[in-house]
Amino acid sequence: MKFVIATAQGPEHTYVTHALADALGDRLAGVIVEQRPGVELSLSRLRKIHRRYGVLRSLERVATKSVRKLLGQDRRRDQALREIVGYQLLQLPSKCQLAEVASVNAPPSIDWLKKMAPDVLLVYGTSVIRKRALQTPSKIALNLHTGISPHYRGSGTVFWPLYNREPSMVGATVHECTANLDGGRIFSTVQAPLQDEDDPYSAFARAVCAGAQIYAQAARDLAGGADLSGQVQDLGVGREYFFRDLTFVQELVMEWRIRRGSLRRDIAASRTQ
Repeated sequence: MKFVIATAQGPEHTYVTHALADALGDRLAGVIVEQRPGVELSLSRLRKIHRRYGVLRSLERVATKSVRKLLGQDRRRDQALREIVGYQLLQLPSKCQLAEVASVNAPPSIDWLKKMAPDVLLVYGTSVIRKRALQTPSKIALNLHTGISPHYRGSGTVFWPLYNREPSMVGATVHECTANLDGGRIFSTVQAPLQDEDDPYSAFARAVCAGAQIYAQAARDLAGGADLSGQVQDLGVGREYFFRDLTFVQELVMEWRIRRGSLRRDIAASRTQ
């Protein structure tokens, strides 16, 4: 059975890729890495935001981006990943092919995937996989979602359970990758082992580590010939969150809860339940 991984270039993506590569060995035929550039808040970017959201919503998005910068979120996230996940260079088996692309959905990427002809496509951290890419594996496409589905689907699925005072819902899900975002059959879920001092950044890193373990096991099972039937999700349970749902208001509330210690108390209480 032939496997291909579709992922991105961050340290969390490299960590998961290494876990899968260790599990699969020479069954891993290729890795396609999406090289997504950072988005600066330029004048042209502001115009696009304005056309999409209107005046008030555009001002909110600018305010949210500014608050995130003031809170040093990129630095804190990088530090948490460095301490928990670590930074590694991507190292692949000698016969494994590597493709670096701007988008996994672009025509050259689709051509590369078709050429590789995988039986199984393993997805983690790319932009939303479109239909043409999902059709390239002969058997199935799986995805690692850093959230516990179906309760927390979509975006910000480590932040929201902490915000909603449900730290036990921080974790990861291995599910079938379909056109229905985070809605495919579930094969495995895991709760992240949070520590009292965690914040949304370290909680995300712990969810990545826990998720990498169950993803590697699912890949190992498939490689061994297991029939992963999975469990159909009840999408009436939980909620799908969108990027636009997380604004500067929730960001500031979370920061206040971190600083006054209430998040720490929520995590400690969740471990005694």
